[in-house]
Amino acid sequence: MSTAEQDVPPQPQGTAYDQVALVPDEGPRGWRRTALELLRRPVAVVSMLVLLGVLALALFGDLVAPYGVNEVNLSARLQPPSADFWFGTDELGRDILSRVIASAAVSVRVSLIAVSIALVVGVTVGLLAGFFGGWLDALIMRTQDVLFAFPEILLAMAIVAILGPGVTTATIAIGVVYIPVFARVTRASTLSVRTETYVRASKSLGAGPWRQMTSHVLPNISAPIIVQTSLSLSFAILSEASLSFLGLGVQPPEPSWGRMLFDSRAFFQDAWWMSVFPGLAVFVTVLACNLLGDILRDVLDVRSAATARGGTR
Repeated sequence: MSTAEQDVPPQPQGTAYDQVALVPDEGPRGWRRTALELLRRPVAVVSMLVLLGVLALALFGDLVAPYGVNEVNLSARLQPPSADFWFGTDELGRDILSRVIASAAVSVRVSLIAVSIALVVGVTVGLLAGFFGGWLDALIMRTQDVLFAFPEILLAMAIVAILGPGVTTATIAIGVVYIPVFARVTRASTLSVRTETYVRASKSLGAGPWRQMTSHVLPNISAPIIVQTSLSLSFAILSEASLSFLGLGVQPPEPSWGRMLFDSRAFFQDAWWMSVFPGLAVFVTVLACNLLGDILRDVLDVRSAATARGGTR
């Protein structure tokens, strides 16, 4: 009897391989315990509340903003924070609070779409490279190394320079920049999982490569991918703000945190609020993403270690 056959637990007659619980995941109860572990940590709760608040502003900002985004009022230009203008006004008398709220929608939209592009493409190529290995692995990873050779913001600037400035091209550029990150994380995790007993057992029961990757490998490498997604969201927000600050991202009159920081340079000494409040919005959002990502890494690493010790069911 071969080693692979010895590793396969006896199955009832007529039971197909895809009906057998070969994957050593913890199922819904495992993720429920992970959620409870997050809720026990005050920093994670605060970070999630901040991110939910930013998401709510992105979805319902038009209903919350006290003034129009581009409503000009020259008689109220450069007003400091007051009861009428909580965050003050800019050089055209536009309400800073309304523009900060509207900018949340831009940052959330760009970051979510960009990270989704990087997630789908990066996980796909990383999974293929790690599972099949050989020349395919070498080809895919050398391509990712070429992208890694450029600093992230410079590569994004180069892509935007080729395609032209704008929010769409900035989104594509940020997504392309972070593909190698997801590809490397996925490949490294796949290399450690593809030789596990449950993967070999599914192969001996007739599962093809696609079934092995989607049903047995991918679910068991989800933890590092989730952590990387959370961290990449913060980097995407920073990248969008940087591109908009340089005039390569969101174009006027559409507001953006980065563009607002650019416009405030000439008024920094006389109107500090023009730069402080957009900067705080970027700082708080990115900090919440990073803190949540760090805590997710700690929690999911513990759950993954416990799963590995538990073995197959």
